Amino acid sequence: MRRVLALGLLAALAGCGGSKPAPRAEPPAGFVRYDRAGISFDRPAAWTHDEPTPGLTEFYGTPGHGGLPPQVAVAGETARNDLDDVVTLHKDMQKIRYPSYRVTEDRAVSVAGAAGAHKVDAEYQVHKPGSGPILLREVNLLVLTEDGRQLDFFVRSPAADFAGAKLDAIFDSFRLQ
Repeated sequence: MRRVLALGLLAALAGCGGSKPAPRAEPPAGFVRYDRAGISFDRPAAWTHDEPTPGLTEFYGTPGHGGLPPQVAVAGETARNDLDDVVTLHKDMQKIRYPSYRVTEDRAVSVAGAAGAHKVDAEYQVHKPGSGPILLREVNLLVLTEDGRQLDFFVRSPAADFAGAKLDAIFDSFRLQ
């Protein structure tokens, strides 16, 4: 029912009567679509999959700079707080974990089907024995769904590997179903 209403609204806003929005493109070559629990995103097919705790799904690529792999993950649970409070808590917790944590972009974003969403792009250093400090880049999408779930979708890797791991494309492929 919600999908029918959304399609009708889109058609009315576009001023084109009964036309439908373009279907979502297939994942790029070498990628597969993760589609579960009302979310989807495209990720490299060869990446390792892990579900270390209920509600957390992670994928890892081949280790890169400093022996650290690129990563994409999504975690979700019933929302208990206002989205603005979740964003503040996220940044505060990251600053405690990683004293060098520095936000480079912080803004509300629009996600179709979400009651609210916020993007936090940040950098921080980690220290891995034998390799010295490694600069990581992490981009989080904090989402409050219309059905009352709180999601944290993020991509992260050594900053030197971020573009090569196609993490921007993975991040941009995130959708609520």
